[in-house]
Amino acid sequence: MRFPYRRFRVQLFDGGPPSEIYRPIVPLVVHGPMGSALVHPLLDCGADYTILPQSVATAVGIELDVNRPGTIGGIEGGSLITYPGDAELEVSDHIQICRWQTTVRFVAGNNMLLGHLGCLEFFTATLNHFARNFELEPNAGYPGLG
Repeated sequence: MRFPYRRFRVQLFDGGPPSEIYRPIVPLVVHGPMGSALVHPLLDCGADYTILPQSVATAVGIELDVNRPGTIGGIEGGSLITYPGDAELEVSDHIQICRWQTTVRFVAGNNMLLGHLGCLEFFTATLNHFARNFELEPNAGYPGLG
């Protein structure tokens, strides 16, 4: 499956004018017992976990295990409290559809990352910044549904 990078306007560190940057953003459908939600997380090969907002879990009826909180550290030394929940995830480029069951870490706020556990462990990712696109192909670990 091939996806285009998405363009963002950002303020660079040097204090110059805003600039454009391109990021690998994945159209992801999260399925739960009460429905589905389309979200757009960043594909992050440096992230250990797949992280989605708790509001998404609530919207689709995914029950979180509040007895198993976890703490995830960030690049700036900050941390997020997460709660696991079982979700069915789906990625499609309108040619191929990949759908799988996995455990996701849910957080307060709007943080969204597709990391190794829950996503990249099941796909081979090829990022091509020059062409401004990326590919996700199921690998031998992909536990596809249907």
